Amino acid sequence: MNGFGVLAVAFIINFLLMGMARLAPMLFVASIERYNSIRRDASLPFVLCYFSRTLSGPLTGYLGNKFGLRSITVFGCIASAFGIGLCFFAEDILAVTIFWGCLYGLGFGFGTSLLPAIVCFFKKI
Repeated sequence: MNGFGVLAVAFIINFLLMGMARLAPMLFVASIERYNSIRRDASLPFVLCYFSRTLSGPLTGYLGNKFGLRSITVFGCIASAFGIGLCFFAEDILAVTIFWGCLYGLGFGFGTSLLPAIVCFFKKI
């Protein structure tokens, strides 16, 4: 794959994963209504998502060196899509907290943290 193809794929990954995370305010209001929860409980999945993304950085770097940048990024994209998909079947706010906050948050971190390194690697070629 040439440099422009890598750049396009990195843009799409970042657009989709960051786009879902940027919907958090709208999903926050919807989760209050859907799960009849208080604001504190409804905000936990979205706060935990960014916490998981940020906390996964060192682990992502280590796994990227061990298994390769592309495989960790693909795993992160699959994990985040799986986490969002499982939120469709959630019946309470605790399930949304686990699926969105933990699974999507870790996948979000794995999927986006290594993109600058991938783009810089293919820029040199």
